[in-house]
Amino acid sequence: MQKTYDLVSFGDAMVSMVASDHARLDQANSFELAMAGAELNVAANVSALGYKTAWVSKLVDVWSGHFIKFRGQGRGVDFSHVKFVPFDGKGTVRNSLCFIELGMAPDLASRFMTVPIPR
Repeated sequence: MQKTYDLVSFGDAMVSMVASDHARLDQANSFELAMAGAELNVAANVSALGYKTAWVSKLVDVWSGHFIKFRGQGRGVDFSHVKFVPFDGKGTVRNSLCFIELGMAPDLASRFMTVPIPR
């Protein structure tokens, strides 16, 4: 039996929207878009190591679904097992979005280190 893929992952993916210039979400003028989701990112990173990978999932046939597909394919992941479903006009089925603010402060590292540890 011939092996078709070195890795097949199953799961959700999303479009990550990161506020530009370390802005807070409510103050952002622009966002950088990226493909996100653990299972798809694993497939993309394993593909970058030279292995043949595929991702299996379902995406809604709207801009965000196509964004995920184009970014994943651009990173070498086979999307031939991804099913596109039509938008139902109500949003009953939808692709995920993730909004991220990176934040910036002179004492950002010390704030992370001063989080109380439960005893």
